[in-house]
Amino acid sequence: MSRRYSRTERSVRVSGMHHLIDSDFIYDLFSLVGLVEKVVVREYRDGSPRNALVVFKDIESVMHAMKYLHKMDVFGEQIFIHPLR
Repeated sequence: MSRRYSRTERSVRVSGMHHLIDSDFIYDLFSLVGLVEKVVVREYRDGSPRNALVVFKDIESVMHAMKYLHKMDVFGEQIFIHPLR
């Protein structure tokens, strides 16, 4: 019997986002490393992205996101991936 992981354990926070990044872009990018359940982008008052929460369907995708997307150059700026747990 496999362990069921909590939403927090299956989530990452994304920071360092360029102003052109939106939830669709994040969804498409993170779908390259795993099955995405949900994306929430928090914005500054001017509408530019502050950070994002990505919830995966499995825990392995969190590890893949950390390995392949952390410090990736997106539109000339590095994005940073942090597990919630």
